[in-house]
Amino acid sequence: MLDATPGAVEVPGSALLLDADAPEVLIPTRSRDLQVCFGCPGTGRARAVVICTRADDPDTDELSVRLAAAGVALVRIDIDRPCDADLHWDGRELLIELGERRFEPAVVWLRHFAAAALPTAGLEACAAQHAREQWAAWCVNLAPLPHAAVVNAGARTFDAPNRVAQLAFAEARGLSTPQSVVTCDPAAALAALAGDGDLLVKAIGPHYVELPAGRARSLLPRRVSRAEFARAGRQSAPLLVQHYVAHEHELRVFCVAGRTFAFRVVKPAPDAYGRDPDAVSVAACELDGATAAQLAGFMADAGLEIGAIDLLSTPDGYVFLEVNASGSWAWFEQRTGSTLVSDAISGELVSLHGVRR
Repeated sequence: MLDATPGAVEVPGSALLLDADAPEVLIPTRSRDLQVCFGCPGTGRARAVVICTRADDPDTDELSVRLAAAGVALVRIDIDRPCDADLHWDGRELLIELGERRFEPAVVWLRHFAAAALPTAGLEACAAQHAREQWAAWCVNLAPLPHAAVVNAGARTFDAPNRVAQLAFAEARGLSTPQSVVTCDPAAALAALAGDGDLLVKAIGPHYVELPAGRARSLLPRRVSRAEFARAGRQSAPLLVQHYVAHEHELRVFCVAGRTFAFRVVKPAPDAYGRDPDAVSVAACELDGATAAQLAGFMADAGLEIGAIDLLSTPDGYVFLEVNASGSWAWFEQRTGSTLVSDAISGELVSLHGVRR
Protein backbone atom coordinates (compact mmCIF):
# COMPACT_ATOMS: atom_id res chain seq x y z
CA MET A 1 0.00 0.00 0.00
CA LEU A 2 1.31 3.39 -0.95
CA ASP A 3 1.54 5.96 1.79
CA ALA A 4 4.03 6.84 4.49
CA THR A 5 3.64 3.39 5.99
CA PRO A 6 6.67 1.37 7.09
CA GLY A 7 7.72 -0.93 4.31
CA ALA A 8 5.52 0.79 1.74
CA VAL A 9 7.30 1.85 -1.39
CA GLU A 10 7.20 5.37 -2.61
CA VAL A 11 9.01 7.15 -5.40
CA PRO A 12 10.77 10.28 -6.50
CA GLY A 13 9.71 13.21 -8.45
CA SER A 14 13.25 14.55 -8.63
CA ALA A 15 16.73 13.29 -9.40
CA LEU A 16 17.97 13.85 -5.85
CA LEU A 17 15.30 11.64 -4.31
CA LEU A 18 15.29 9.01 -7.04
CA ASP A 19 18.02 6.78 -5.66
CA ALA A 20 19.25 3.91 -7.80
CA ASP A 21 18.96 1.64 -4.75
CA ALA A 22 15.54 2.90 -3.62
CA PRO A 23 13.32 0.01 -2.54
CA GLU A 24 10.95 -1.28 -5.18
CA VAL A 25 8.01 -3.63 -4.74
CA LEU A 26 5.33 -5.31 -6.78
CA ILE A 27 1.90 -4.37 -5.43
CA PRO A 28 -0.63 -7.21 -5.41
CA THR A 29 -4.01 -6.72 -7.08
CA ARG A 30 -5.83 -9.69 -5.58
CA SER A 31 -8.46 -8.52 -3.13
CA ARG A 32 -8.53 -9.87 0.42
CA ASP A 33 -11.63 -7.88 1.31
CA LEU A 34 -14.30 -10.03 2.98
CA GLN A 35 -17.20 -8.25 1.29
CA VAL A 36 -15.51 -8.32 -2.13
CA CYS A 37 -14.92 -12.06 -1.83
CA PHE A 38 -18.20 -13.14 -0.20
CA GLY A 39 -20.69 -10.34 -0.85
CA CYS A 40 -22.17 -7.42 1.07
CA PRO A 41 -24.70 -7.79 3.90
CA GLY A 42 -28.38 -7.60 2.99
CA THR A 43 -30.24 -8.04 -0.26
CA GLY A 44 -31.65 -5.70 -2.87
CA ARG A 45 -30.99 -2.02 -2.43
CA ALA A 46 -28.89 -0.88 0.55
CA ARG A 47 -27.19 2.17 2.00
CA ALA A 48 -23.42 1.67 1.81
CA VAL A 49 -20.04 2.96 2.81
CA VAL A 50 -18.12 3.55 -0.45
CA ILE A 51 -14.31 3.49 -0.34
CA CYS A 52 -12.25 4.21 -3.45
CA THR A 53 -8.79 2.73 -2.93
CA ARG A 54 -6.69 -0.12 -4.35
CA ALA A 55 -6.60 -3.87 -3.75
CA ASP A 56 -3.56 -3.72 -1.45
CA ASP A 57 -5.15 -1.73 1.38
CA PRO A 58 -5.08 -3.83 4.57
CA ASP A 59 -6.71 -1.03 6.57
CA THR A 60 -9.82 -1.17 4.38
CA ASP A 61 -9.72 -5.00 4.53
CA GLU A 62 -10.01 -4.72 8.31
CA LEU A 63 -12.80 -2.13 8.07
CA SER A 64 -14.73 -4.44 5.73
CA VAL A 65 -14.82 -7.18 8.37
CA ARG A 66 -15.98 -4.77 11.06
CA LEU A 67 -18.61 -3.15 8.86
CA ALA A 68 -19.98 -6.56 7.84
CA ALA A 69 -20.27 -7.50 11.51
CA ALA A 70 -22.33 -4.32 12.01
CA GLY A 71 -24.53 -5.18 9.03
CA VAL A 72 -23.14 -2.31 6.93
CA ALA A 73 -22.44 -2.81 3.23
CA LEU A 74 -19.05 -1.70 1.93
CA VAL A 75 -18.82 -0.94 -1.78
CA ARG A 76 -15.14 -1.00 -2.60
CA ILE A 77 -13.83 0.48 -5.84
CA ASP A 78 -10.18 -0.49 -6.37
CA ILE A 79 -8.34 1.44 -9.08
CA ASP A 80 -6.14 -1.58 -9.91
CA ARG A 81 -8.90 -4.23 -10.19
CA PRO A 82 -11.50 -4.60 -12.96
CA CYS A 83 -14.53 -2.54 -11.97
CA ASP A 84 -18.06 -3.34 -13.09
CA ALA A 85 -19.77 -0.70 -10.94
CA ASP A 86 -22.03 1.74 -12.79
CA LEU A 87 -23.34 5.08 -11.55
CA HIS A 88 -27.02 5.79 -12.12
CA TRP A 89 -28.63 9.22 -11.68
CA ASP A 90 -32.44 9.01 -11.69
CA GLY A 91 -33.12 12.72 -11.29
CA ARG A 92 -33.22 12.57 -7.48
CA GLU A 93 -30.29 10.53 -6.30
CA LEU A 94 -27.19 8.73 -7.47
CA LEU A 95 -27.01 4.96 -7.04
CA ILE A 96 -24.16 2.52 -7.59
CA GLU A 97 -25.13 -0.61 -9.50
CA LEU A 98 -22.87 -3.55 -8.71
CA GLY A 99 -23.86 -6.93 -10.06
CA GLU A 100 -27.57 -7.38 -9.41
CA ARG A 101 -27.71 -4.94 -6.51
CA ARG A 102 -27.95 -1.18 -6.15
CA PHE A 103 -26.32 0.82 -3.38
CA GLU A 104 -27.04 4.31 -2.11
CA PRO A 105 -23.75 5.99 -1.09
CA ALA A 106 -24.18 6.99 2.56
CA VAL A 107 -20.49 7.58 3.25
CA VAL A 108 -17.74 8.23 0.66
CA TRP A 109 -14.01 8.00 1.37
CA LEU A 110 -11.34 8.50 -1.33
CA ARG A 111 -8.21 6.74 -0.10
CA HIS A 112 -5.52 5.25 -2.37
CA PHE A 113 -7.35 5.80 -5.66
CA ALA A 114 -4.28 6.94 -7.61
CA ALA A 115 -4.69 7.08 -11.39
CA ALA A 116 -1.12 5.81 -11.88
CA ALA A 117 -2.22 2.44 -10.46
CA LEU A 118 -4.72 1.81 -13.28
CA PRO A 119 -3.53 -1.11 -15.45
CA THR A 120 -3.20 0.15 -19.03
CA ALA A 121 -1.22 -2.66 -20.68
CA GLY A 122 -2.10 -2.96 -24.34
CA LEU A 123 -3.35 0.62 -24.69
CA GLU A 124 -1.43 3.14 -26.75
CA ALA A 125 -0.19 6.20 -24.87
CA CYS A 126 -3.10 8.53 -25.61
CA ALA A 127 -5.74 5.90 -24.74
CA ALA A 128 -3.90 5.01 -21.54
CA GLN A 129 -3.78 8.65 -20.42
CA HIS A 130 -7.46 9.03 -21.33
CA ALA A 131 -8.36 6.03 -19.17
CA ARG A 132 -6.36 7.37 -16.19
CA GLU A 133 -7.96 10.81 -16.41
CA GLN A 134 -11.50 9.47 -16.74
CA TRP A 135 -11.17 7.03 -13.82
CA ALA A 136 -9.75 9.83 -11.69
CA ALA A 137 -12.86 11.85 -12.57
CA TRP A 138 -15.09 8.84 -11.82
CA CYS A 139 -14.27 8.77 -8.13
CA VAL A 140 -14.38 12.56 -7.79
CA ASN A 141 -17.99 12.43 -8.99
CA LEU A 142 -18.88 10.65 -5.74
CA ALA A 143 -17.35 13.21 -3.40
CA PRO A 144 -19.88 16.07 -3.39
CA LEU A 145 -23.10 14.02 -3.22
CA PRO A 146 -25.67 15.99 -1.18
CA HIS A 147 -26.98 12.98 0.75
CA ALA A 148 -23.63 11.35 1.52
CA ALA A 149 -21.16 12.05 4.28
CA VAL A 150 -17.71 12.63 2.77
CA VAL A 151 -14.75 11.52 4.85
CA ASN A 152 -11.86 13.99 4.59
CA ALA A 153 -13.53 16.43 2.21
CA GLY A 154 -10.58 18.76 2.73
CA ALA A 155 -8.14 16.29 1.20
CA ARG A 156 -9.49 16.88 -2.34
CA THR A 157 -7.25 14.07 -3.60
CA PHE A 158 -6.47 10.55 -2.41
CA ASP A 159 -3.35 11.80 -0.58
CA ALA A 160 -3.75 14.90 1.62
CA PRO A 161 -4.16 18.67 1.62
CA ASN A 162 -1.10 20.28 0.07
CA ARG A 163 1.88 20.29 2.38
CA VAL A 164 2.37 24.05 2.47
CA ALA A 165 -1.28 24.51 3.51
CA GLN A 166 -0.72 21.93 6.23
CA LEU A 167 2.12 23.97 7.68
CA ALA A 168 -0.04 27.10 7.64
CA PHE A 169 -2.94 25.34 9.39
CA ALA A 170 -0.54 23.94 12.01
CA GLU A 171 1.06 27.32 12.74
CA ALA A 172 -2.38 28.91 13.06
CA ARG A 173 -3.14 26.39 15.81
CA GLY A 174 0.06 27.14 17.73
CA LEU A 175 2.10 24.16 16.54
CA SER A 176 5.76 24.68 15.67
CA THR A 177 6.78 23.84 12.10
CA PRO A 178 10.12 23.63 10.29
CA GLN A 179 11.10 26.56 8.09
CA SER A 180 10.46 25.29 4.57
CA VAL A 181 11.15 26.09 0.92
CA VAL A 182 9.61 24.51 -2.19
CA THR A 183 11.97 24.83 -5.12
CA CYS A 184 13.72 23.13 -8.03
CA ASP A 185 16.91 25.07 -7.26
CA PRO A 186 19.08 23.84 -4.35
CA ALA A 187 20.98 27.16 -4.32
CA ALA A 188 17.73 29.03 -3.70
CA ALA A 189 16.85 26.74 -0.80
CA LEU A 190 20.29 27.17 0.78
CA ALA A 191 19.98 30.93 0.52
CA ALA A 192 16.53 30.93 2.12
CA LEU A 193 17.31 28.46 4.92
CA ALA A 194 20.01 30.22 6.89
CA GLY A 195 22.38 28.34 9.19
CA ASP A 196 24.86 25.52 8.99
CA GLY A 197 22.78 22.53 10.09
CA ASP A 198 21.58 19.63 7.97
CA LEU A 199 18.50 19.78 5.77
CA LEU A 200 15.59 17.40 5.23
CA VAL A 201 14.58 16.94 1.60
CA LYS A 202 11.29 15.27 0.69
CA ALA A 203 8.55 15.14 -1.91
CA ILE A 204 6.05 17.96 -2.15
CA GLY A 205 3.52 15.58 -3.72
CA PRO A 206 3.02 11.79 -3.69
CA HIS A 207 5.54 9.71 -1.76
CA TYR A 208 6.00 7.26 -4.61
CA VAL A 209 6.35 6.80 -8.34
CA GLU A 210 4.40 3.94 -9.88
CA LEU A 211 5.47 3.02 -13.39
CA PRO A 212 4.27 0.70 -14.74
CA ALA A 213 1.07 0.20 -12.73
CA GLY A 214 1.65 -2.25 -9.91
CA ARG A 215 5.39 -1.56 -9.60
CA ALA A 216 6.31 1.14 -7.10
CA ARG A 217 9.65 2.70 -6.27
CA SER A 218 10.35 4.85 -3.22
CA LEU A 219 10.68 8.54 -2.90
CA LEU A 220 12.00 8.56 0.65
CA PRO A 221 12.86 11.66 2.70
CA ARG A 222 16.60 12.33 2.90
CA ARG A 223 18.72 14.06 5.50
CA VAL A 224 21.54 15.85 3.69
CA SER A 225 24.36 18.13 4.68
CA ARG A 226 24.38 21.60 3.21
CA ALA A 227 27.57 20.76 1.33
CA GLU A 228 25.99 17.66 -0.24
CA PHE A 229 22.88 19.61 -1.19
CA ALA A 230 24.96 22.39 -2.73
CA ARG A 231 26.47 19.85 -5.14
CA ALA A 232 23.03 18.87 -6.48
CA GLY A 233 22.06 20.46 -9.75
CA ARG A 234 18.74 22.02 -10.62
CA GLN A 235 16.00 19.43 -10.15
CA SER A 236 13.51 18.14 -12.70
CA ALA A 237 10.68 18.43 -10.16
CA PRO A 238 10.15 20.62 -7.08
CA LEU A 239 11.42 19.52 -3.69
CA LEU A 240 10.21 20.38 -0.20
CA VAL A 241 13.34 21.43 1.70
CA GLN A 242 13.32 22.03 5.48
CA HIS A 243 15.71 22.61 8.33
CA TYR A 244 16.46 19.20 9.85
CA VAL A 245 15.03 19.26 13.38
CA ALA A 246 16.98 17.31 16.01
CA HIS A 247 14.56 15.26 18.10
CA GLU A 248 14.29 12.59 20.77
CA HIS A 249 11.64 10.56 18.96
CA GLU A 250 8.68 10.93 16.61
CA LEU A 251 4.97 10.57 17.23
CA ARG A 252 2.48 9.13 14.77
CA VAL A 253 -0.90 10.40 15.92
CA PHE A 254 -4.08 9.03 14.36
CA CYS A 255 -6.94 11.51 14.63
CA VAL A 256 -10.47 10.18 14.33
CA ALA A 257 -13.40 12.59 14.67
CA GLY A 258 -11.69 14.60 17.40
CA ARG A 259 -10.09 11.64 19.20
CA THR A 260 -6.34 10.99 19.14
CA PHE A 261 -4.34 7.76 19.29
CA ALA A 262 -0.58 8.21 19.59
CA PHE A 263 2.38 5.95 18.91
CA ARG A 264 5.96 6.70 19.92
CA VAL A 265 8.32 6.00 17.02
CA VAL A 266 12.10 5.65 17.21
CA LYS A 267 13.97 5.14 13.95
CA PRO A 268 17.65 5.38 12.99
CA ALA A 269 17.12 7.61 9.93
CA PRO A 270 14.30 9.53 8.18
CA ASP A 271 14.09 6.88 5.44
CA ALA A 272 14.08 3.85 7.78
CA TYR A 273 10.36 3.23 7.22
CA GLY A 274 11.05 2.32 3.61
CA ARG A 275 14.56 0.88 3.79
CA ASP A 276 14.60 -1.04 7.08
CA PRO A 277 11.18 -1.18 8.79
CA ASP A 278 12.43 -3.79 11.29
CA ALA A 279 14.78 -1.13 12.70
CA VAL A 280 11.80 1.07 13.62
CA SER A 281 10.62 0.81 17.23
CA VAL A 282 6.94 1.54 17.93
CA ALA A 283 4.99 1.79 21.20
CA ALA A 284 1.55 3.15 22.05
CA CYS A 285 1.69 6.27 24.20
CA GLU A 286 -0.49 9.00 25.69
CA LEU A 287 -0.80 12.48 24.21
CA ASP A 288 -1.24 15.45 26.53
CA GLY A 289 -4.59 17.24 26.43
CA ALA A 290 -3.26 20.55 25.13
CA THR A 291 -1.55 18.95 22.12
CA ALA A 292 -4.58 16.75 21.44
CA ALA A 293 -6.76 19.88 21.35
CA GLN A 294 -4.33 21.60 18.96
CA LEU A 295 -4.39 18.62 16.62
CA ALA A 296 -8.19 18.43 16.72
CA GLY A 297 -8.35 22.11 15.76
CA PHE A 298 -5.83 21.56 12.97
CA MET A 299 -7.89 18.68 11.56
CA ALA A 300 -11.02 20.83 11.61
CA ASP A 301 -9.21 23.66 9.79
CA ALA A 302 -7.93 21.21 7.17
CA GLY A 303 -11.38 19.66 6.62
CA LEU A 304 -10.29 16.20 7.75
CA GLU A 305 -12.13 13.74 10.01
CA ILE A 306 -9.49 10.99 9.81
CA GLY A 307 -5.74 11.35 9.35
CA ALA A 308 -2.26 10.39 10.51
CA ILE A 309 -0.15 13.27 11.86
CA ASP A 310 3.61 13.10 12.28
CA LEU A 311 5.23 15.11 15.08
CA LEU A 312 8.81 15.40 16.32
CA SER A 313 9.38 15.44 20.07
CA THR A 314 12.07 17.99 20.94
CA PRO A 315 13.23 19.56 24.24
CA ASP A 316 11.22 22.66 23.28
CA GLY A 317 8.01 20.78 22.50
CA TYR A 318 6.43 19.12 19.49
CA VAL A 319 7.19 20.09 15.88
CA PHE A 320 4.56 19.36 13.25
CA LEU A 321 5.74 17.64 10.05
CA GLU A 322 2.67 16.62 8.04
CA VAL A 323 -0.69 14.87 7.95
CA ASN A 324 -1.59 11.99 5.65
CA ALA A 325 -5.32 11.77 4.99
CA SER A 326 -5.00 8.11 3.95
CA GLY A 327 -2.44 7.15 6.58
CA SER A 328 -2.24 3.44 7.36
CA TRP A 329 -2.84 2.31 10.92
CA ALA A 330 -2.69 -1.49 10.46
CA TRP A 331 1.12 -1.66 10.68
CA PHE A 332 1.14 0.27 13.95
CA GLU A 333 -1.59 -1.86 15.48
CA GLN A 334 0.16 -5.07 14.45
CA ARG A 335 3.40 -3.90 16.04
CA THR A 336 1.71 -2.91 19.33
CA GLY A 337 -1.13 -5.43 19.63
CA SER A 338 -3.70 -2.62 19.63
CA THR A 339 -7.05 -2.28 17.88
CA LEU A 340 -7.99 1.19 19.14
CA VAL A 341 -7.63 2.96 15.79
CA SER A 342 -9.54 0.28 13.88
CA ASP A 343 -12.27 0.39 16.54
CA ALA A 344 -12.55 4.17 16.31
CA ILE A 345 -12.57 4.40 12.50
CA SER A 346 -15.04 1.57 11.96
CA GLY A 347 -17.25 3.06 14.68
CA GLU A 348 -17.15 6.46 12.97
CA LEU A 349 -18.09 4.96 9.59
CA VAL A 350 -20.98 3.01 11.13
CA SER A 351 -22.16 6.19 12.84
CA LEU A 352 -21.97 8.24 9.61
CA HIS A 353 -23.73 5.44 7.73
CA GLY A 354 -26.67 5.66 10.12
CA VAL A 355 -27.21 9.40 9.65
CA ARG A 356 -29.59 10.28 6.84
CA ARG A 357 -28.76 13.62 5.23
